[in-house]
Formats: sequence, C-alpha cells, structure tokens
Amino acid sequence: MVKPLRRIGNSQGVIIEKPILELMNMTDKDSFDVEFKDGGLFLKPITLKDIYKKRSIMHRKSLDKLGE
Repeated sequence: MVKPLRRIGNSQGVIIEKPILELMNMTDKDSFDVEFKDGGLFLKPITLKDIYKKRSIMHRKSLDKLGE
C-alpha cells in the first residue's frame, strides 16, 4: 500500500483510513509505538499500560534514586 505524506499543521503525516483502523481494532483515540526499523517506520498499537511500562523501564535509575 502506498500512502502519500500530507501536511498536518507545521508537520507531515500519513492518514490511516477508518477501515484499516477497524481491522486493527483501533479508534482515533488509541496510540501507536513508532520504531525506526530496517530503513522504515514500524507502527505497533500500544496501550496506556504499555506506555507506562516502557517509560518506567527507561527511567528506572532515576525513579530508584528518587525513592532513596
């Protein structure tokens, strides 16, 4: 599938049509984890719980120091 870049405010973006979101059981209120992989972008649905877990792993040392 080829998708053009579109101007969205001062940025560029790719529009994901509603039928594709429905196939992924997603809505316009959900989030994606975006990774640069093999020379391209990889979009993976992510929940708030996953976001929290990923952030806590990234900042574990800082959180441990705050807890001392």
